[in-house]
Amino acid sequence: MLAILHDPNLAAVYADRIAVLKAGTILIEGAPGDVLTESTLHSAFNLAVSVQRHPTRDCPYVVPVMDKGC
Repeated sequence: MLAILHDPNLAAVYADRIAVLKAGTILIEGAPGDVLTESTLHSAFNLAVSVQRHPTRDCPYVVPVMDKGC
């Protein structure tokens, strides 16, 4: 089954394999723990994130890093 998801946390929970696209090309493909890294997400989407372990599941958990205080 193929699902196209725009939420990396949802993909991390349910997918066995993830492909991240950049400009219509596969940037990286593999297991969620190998693919959902801070450097990959920054490279693909120019986002500052912190990748941690999900508190109740054995998978990555992506948290945006805010540049400015709340």
